[in-house]
Amino acid sequence: MSSTAPEQPQQQQQQLSPPQQKRTWTLDLSKVARFKAHQIFQQGMSRPQRGIWERDNFFLEWETRLPGSYRPEAELLRGLAVEEKVGGEECLRYLPGETMPLDPTERLKKLFAVRKKWQLEEMMPYMLPLVPGKKDLEDFLLKHTRSAVAVDGVGGRTYSAK
Repeated sequence: MSSTAPEQPQQQQQQLSPPQQKRTWTLDLSKVARFKAHQIFQQGMSRPQRGIWERDNFFLEWETRLPGSYRPEAELLRGLAVEEKVGGEECLRYLPGETMPLDPTERLKKLFAVRKKWQLEEMMPYMLPLVPGKKDLEDFLLKHTRSAVAVDGVGGRTYSAK
């Protein structure tokens, strides 16, 4: 018999991975709420009111689609919907800014087709992405719209089409 060296057990090097870290993910509830609002409005486009919801009914529906006891704020609808009165009732009209024209003057035309008069705060979510800066926006509006202040000074400045 030939003598051979006894086989030595092969050493296996095991790459030990770093200890598994537990990762937790959290959702930004305001972004979830805004997404759900989009869904509600889009699903409501087949309704006879075509994107117009009575405000209280919309908020009830919205809250039922959100986790836990989260209560969404109306502020989350800026640039997504506008408030208006229809037949004496407070309503929300679906008006997503991302579907509007990218040209600022064309966007103004679209806004004035929806409503004749706007306040600066209502227009800001629609116009600031195209005309950055509140001061620049005010200058742009003075150039391209009519501006009026209520005689009694209550209600602030409104803008309408030229």
